[in-house]
Amino acid sequence: MAQTSGVIVNMAPDKSFTIKKANGSLVHFQCSERCQNSTPHMERHLKERANTDIYYMQAANGIFIAVDVD
Repeated sequence: MAQTSGVIVNMAPDKSFTIKKANGSLVHFQCSERCQNSTPHMERHLKERANTDIYYMQAANGIFIAVDVD
């Protein structure tokens, strides 16, 4: 599992989300079932523009799957 952090800039209805990292790059994540349990926390971080830590795996097709969000 890998870790990155950034500010959540967008959350879609399917709970996928995009972060903006400190270097300005955007990274899109699909939310695993465990990650979806963190939706209220993520929505608060989106509203507050708070830095968010994302623990993720990269699927074989290159998609980033968020496992845990803090």
